[in-house]
Amino acid sequence: MSLTLYHSPGTRSIRVRWLLEEMEIPFELKSIKYDGKYFASDEFRAINPMGKVPALFDGDQLVVESMHAHVHTCASACYGCMRIRTMRMHALEH
Repeated sequence: MSLTLYHSPGTRSIRVRWLLEEMEIPFELKSIKYDGKYFASDEFRAINPMGKVPALFDGDQLVVESMHAHVHTCASACYGCMRIRTMRMHALEH
């Protein structure tokens, strides 16, 4: 799994960054200052045609929307899903 996350602080892309870090999945972080003009530019739309973050690349596959990125990440890294389930069960016990 070769992941690259395009992230802008203060946006929902923090959800994806949190999940990747929590699951200890290596990824390349491309942090971008929020700029509506840049997100609307042809340069950024070449990254994500929707013109927003998060934009998560798994190899050459683009995953957009934070919850879609969560499902994709968990499905791609089953050990992470088991870890999250264990963490939830542990939290419920305490």
